[in-house]
Amino acid sequence: MSKKLILFTNDESLSALFADFFSNHPFEVHLVTTPLDNIDFTNSVSVLDYDTDNKNMSELLSNLVKKSGPSNKVIVASEDCERRNVTDTAKRGADRFVVKPINKTRIKKYILPYMEYATTQTTETSTAS
Repeated sequence: MSKKLILFTNDESLSALFADFFSNHPFEVHLVTTPLDNIDFTNSVSVLDYDTDNKNMSELLSNLVKKSGPSNKVIVASEDCERRNVTDTAKRGADRFVVKPINKTRIKKYILPYMEYATTQTTETSTAS
């Protein structure tokens, strides 16, 4: 089963960066602009481009965590790294907070390990059955 990175963003340069970086890895990259109800979160890691000026972001994060399920990871990326924002996203269930701008170094350091860990967990679970 293929691992998916689901990217929630309106930032075309961020989308292009993720697509380019993961083109050399066995992960599918999905750019999401549809409502959460239409997304298959099976075997996925989600990255939410978090705009603290948007009042709906907290609700979107909570819904994303709820709908993606406990076995999938949710990573928040934001330029606003004030302690209250980091704490708020953790309280709402985010597994990691990554400070923007995101570049390939930050993907390798903060996001790629989640992708690799989740793939390992999926493989171990399927071979144990």
